Amino acid sequence: LPARSLGRVRAVPRRWWLVAVVVIALAVGAWIKFAPGSSSSNTTQITETVSRGTYKTTVSATGTITPKKDDTLSFSSSGTVTRVAVKAGDTVSKGDVLAKIDSTALQAQEDAAQAQLTAAESQLSEDSGSSSAQIDSDEASVSSATSSLAQARDAVTNATLRAPFDGVVSAVSYAVGDTVGSTGGGSNENAAASSDGSDSTTGITVISPHLLLVDADVSATDVSTVKVGMQATITPTGGGTTNYGTVTSVSSIATASDSGAAQFPVVVA
Repeated sequence: LPARSLGRVRAVPRRWWLVAVVVIALAVGAWIKFAPGSSSSNTTQITETVSRGTYKTTVSATGTITPKKDDTLSFSSSGTVTRVAVKAGDTVSKGDVLAKIDSTALQAQEDAAQAQLTAAESQLSEDSGSSSAQIDSDEASVSSATSSLAQARDAVTNATLRAPFDGVVSAVSYAVGDTVGSTGGGSNENAAASSDGSDSTTGITVISPHLLLVDADVSATDVSTVKVGMQATITPTGGGTTNYGTVTSVSSIATASDSGAAQFPVVVA
């Protein structure tokens, strides 16, 4: 009997130890399954497809719309206007006649200059065997006569104003009968003087209406976002048709606005 009793005593602790291990394992498994952070807990997943888009930021500025090409032509020779062939709004092609002055006196001056050159060349030919001093003098006469003839021919040519490129006439200040005088400048002078030296007209202006520029000023705060090649939308003051352009230059040198704030010139074509 003592031997059997001892055997039962040893068997009981072994069985409860096994049960205890199983219970602990089940408890740990339940905690893992139902714990708040468990990967087995029920969650809702939302899937969204990534797509490309454009991030747009807008910078506003005020500027002046001007033609990319414009030319104001005036007579550089003295005379009386005999013809005005265009009016504001007319479309012209390169080389078209815009206006003329009486070239009778100018043509006479050209003829006289041509005769003077012919005489100088003949004298040089006759003196071919003369001293070097005489030859030098004759050659100087030829050179001077050549220059005079060139000026006289230019004066005759400038008696007719012609369109410098295809475009539209934006302003005409000449009228038949106007007296104009030489100002010493070429066809790009902005004013022509009358015979008494006073400015009586500003000439004829031709522009390229389909090639425009906008000279705008962008604030120092916004200029860093403006780059060459960006698209621009142009709306004329007071409304009208919206046009589109491209930024062609951004100045790195600031100017001062009326209030003294820094601003940067930007050109849109």
